[in-house]
Amino acid sequence: MSAQPAFPLPPSLCRWRPALTPPRLASPHRLQDSCCGDQDHGVAFGDYGEMRDALNATGRPVYFSLCGWNTWYAPRGDRLGNSWRIAGDGTNWGALSQCMNKNAPLQQYAAPGAW
Repeated sequence: MSAQPAFPLPPSLCRWRPALTPPRLASPHRLQDSCCGDQDHGVAFGDYGEMRDALNATGRPVYFSLCGWNTWYAPRGDRLGNSWRIAGDGTNWGALSQCMNKNAPLQQYAAPGAW
């Protein structure tokens, strides 16, 4: 099987080609993790926007999950993906409670297809 996507990508999106090869798109879910990602908001939003555009260029429905571990993704999240992670892994009820408290003021940014 070719390592190239079965669809043309604009030159500006070619750096996403490895994530968009057919075997990797077998699942309709794509998690874009930002572990070690840029914490500059503009750069991070630009990177997520590029991946969103590349996924949309496939013509296939894909659930795009942003993993930034911060609440600052929420105000722009609906324009970048379908969901955004606001915290690290929780291993107890205290961590879950913290996430609920972080998420409560973010409800204004949730919408159908984006939360």
